[in-house]
Amino acid sequence: MNGSFMGFGALLVGGAVLLSRPMGPWVTGLLVVSGLSSVATGLAPLDQDGTLHAIAATPLFVAQPIALIVLGARLRNDRPRLAGALLATGVVTGAAALSFVLSGDGHLSGGFERLALWPVLGGLAAFGWTQLTHGRAGHLSGV
Repeated sequence: MNGSFMGFGALLVGGAVLLSRPMGPWVTGLLVVSGLSSVATGLAPLDQDGTLHAIAATPLFVAQPIALIVLGARLRNDRPRLAGALLATGVVTGAAALSFVLSGDGHLSGGFERLALWPVLGGLAAFGWTQLTHGRAGHLSGV
């Protein structure tokens, strides 16, 4: 599992860099921070040091929802449906991240954790797909 955190993080950083022009500097920076946080989370396993693991993971839970919200705002004129989906996903993942923290070790914490992290993949995949299918890399209005 720790290896998958590191692999995901490396792929997230790579994808953010490759799509930096259409995503813009803020989204790119937030996703690079998220990716590096994921790598650090894998390097600090929960079963070895829970505190270090939590410190390493915190930027991921904060930066990903913000990245989706900023990307949604960036796309609001060019792709309003995708923008709305990204904004909604950012709000849901942000609320789930907060719920994960507040739930502590409760029986719902695992569900909140997954809801905070996994939908981001779908949102970013949808954005990436639009770049492939419409050939619009670098043609978005700035935010």
